Amino acid sequence: MRALLLIIACVACLPACEDSVDDLSCAQLRAEFTRATMDRGSCESDADCTLTGGSAYLPPASHAECGCAPALGGEEIGIARNAPELERAQAITRSFVARCALDRDQLCDGRLITGVSCAAHRCESTGPNCNQP
Repeated sequence: MRALLLIIACVACLPACEDSVDDLSCAQLRAEFTRATMDRGSCESDADCTLTGGSAYLPPASHAECGCAPALGGEEIGIARNAPELERAQAITRSFVARCALDRDQLCDGRLITGVSCAAHRCESTGPNCNQP
């Protein structure tokens, strides 16, 4: 009977355990983020969009200018609020920013992200290129 309860408890935990990102390495977080953002959903207007994958989780002063700040893919990405893995992508981002922020060589923003817009039913991050004068 005790073994049966243990099995039931483990099976009940599987979805929650699968969603945990706390035990993933920084490299694994990057890979999981790429997987989680493959389907970015669709939008009708700018209000349907948000940002994930970067320094949006830091105080505004942290990403107010071009420079190095935590970003999983070189910059924050636009993603629709209806994207199936949005919550997971945001959890991965929070974990990455909290635990991998010292890995500065890989975290320099490619662009200064100033917003997000909907174009052709796809959310896109907007802002000037940091790599050009």
